[in-house]
Amino acid sequence: MIMLQAAYLAGVVTALAATTLSDGEILPPLMGYEQADGRSFQATFFVEAQARNALENNEHEATRAAIVVNGRVPLIPVVKEALLIDIVEYGPVRQRMQLVLPYRDAHSPCGFALHEIGVLDFDNIADADEAPILDAIFAGIESQPAYAELWDKYFENWD
Repeated sequence: MIMLQAAYLAGVVTALAATTLSDGEILPPLMGYEQADGRSFQATFFVEAQARNALENNEHEATRAAIVVNGRVPLIPVVKEALLIDIVEYGPVRQRMQLVLPYRDAHSPCGFALHEIGVLDFDNIADADEAPILDAIFAGIESQPAYAELWDKYFENWD
C-alpha cells in the first residue's frame, strides 16, 4: 500500500501554503489531516515544533496527515527558502516522506517563484512508488483551478 491519499492531501496543503507566500504573507505551520471516516481537516500552529509534534504523535487520531512549514535550505545556492513538507500514512506500517519545495520570496527584487519539489527522505516506501506519490501530490496541488494557475504562473526552472 502506498500513501497516495496522504500525498494528495499534502498537495492541497502545499498549494495553500504557496498561495499564502505568493501574496507576500507570513506562513504559519499548516497541517492537513484525514480521519478514518474520510473527513479532512486543516490546522494552523503558532510554531513549527507544535506542528511536528502533532504529526509525530498523531494528535488528531488521523489515518494520514501532512504538515507544511517554512524553512531554509542552505545547500541550494540559488534559493535559500523552501517549504518543508512532511507526509505520514499512519497505517499498520507507518509510511513517511519528507520533501522540499524551494521558492523565492515575494518581496525579492525578482518576485515570487516556485521551483521543483525534491524528495529529502522516506521510510517504508519502495523506490518505485516515489513517482506515483509525486503525481498524487501534484493532483492535490491542481485540485483547485486557482492552485493550478498559481503553479503555472510562478513555476521557474533553475536555469
